[in-house]
Amino acid sequence: MAGFGRNTHREARCTYTEYCVIIYTRKEARMPSNLAIDDELLGLAQHISGLKTKKETVNLALQEFVRRRKQEEIIGLFGTIEYDATYDYKDLRKDK
Repeated sequence: MAGFGRNTHREARCTYTEYCVIIYTRKEARMPSNLAIDDELLGLAQHISGLKTKKETVNLALQEFVRRRKQEEIIGLFGTIEYDATYDYKDLRKDK
């Protein structure tokens, strides 16, 4: 682990547990991940997106995935809300 046992993030030396707490509780810290990603698919996504790095490409793909799933949840609500047939929104816009 890079920086372990050195004076990173604090002046005093820290134990492994303290080091992990410091790293993973800081807001700007990100948890490193090792993922087996299809290189051909990643390369295609990077080419289509025009992004320069794999990290940017994966982050954009995750953002788009989450956005699409949220949209699908909203679409699932269509037809589930009962409307008052007598409600006239145009009437509320008139100056009284």
